[in-house]
Amino acid sequence: MRLTSVIGGRNPAHATGVGKVLLAERYRDRGGFDDWVGARSLTARTQATVTNADALWRELELCRARGYALDEQESEVGVECIAVPIALHVPGRIDGAVSVSAIAVRTSVSSLIRRIDEIRDELGSLAVDFSRT
Repeated sequence: MRLTSVIGGRNPAHATGVGKVLLAERYRDRGGFDDWVGARSLTARTQATVTNADALWRELELCRARGYALDEQESEVGVECIAVPIALHVPGRIDGAVSVSAIAVRTSVSSLIRRIDEIRDELGSLAVDFSRT
């Protein structure tokens, strides 16, 4: 399987797990989010990409509530991802995210979710819980 993402590459924030974590942290109120979306087109990278502002806002709220974001083949067909917020500079202050991606036919998004505690444990003190920020 060939992936289009590359180290240092860029993808639309609304279509990736890391992007959703960062959007969920930056836009905690609907007004700021609506200002960001504005007349912007939320482009579809796959048929699963969320392109509706209301649906994306609900996804960001869910991300904050559960403490992680998902990319369920939204950026790349056949690839699923779970992303968790991290603090690199100030403990407890979200300023980044780390994602674990998997080929969907080998590792389902539900199995990634089941391993969220293990993922957070691997990140140690870098991992941040949205509900505490």
